[in-house]
Amino acid sequence: MDRATIRERLRALYPAFETLDDARLERLLEESLVLDMKAGAVLFDEESPCQAFPLLVEGTIRVSKAGSSGRELQLYRVVPGEACILTTRCLLGNV
Repeated sequence: MDRATIRERLRALYPAFETLDDARLERLLEESLVLDMKAGAVLFDEESPCQAFPLLVEGTIRVSKAGSSGRELQLYRVVPGEACILTTRCLLGNV
């Protein structure tokens, strides 16, 4: 996905970006890690330190937890424009 499309989607999905001009938003993108992940890829797990806040512009993130039995429990899904509650808690709470 090209930068212009990413800027357009960020503005449409996340109100905080609506008022930023192209130059300022481009500077933010230059300092960001823009990922194009494949379906099923693991972004991070509960053992990973909180280092970033995902801003989803397309697709879905499935948030799950593995039980001691190995079974996986889906907690919720994050779609474009939404925030991941656990990541927010981790970053703000320094957990």
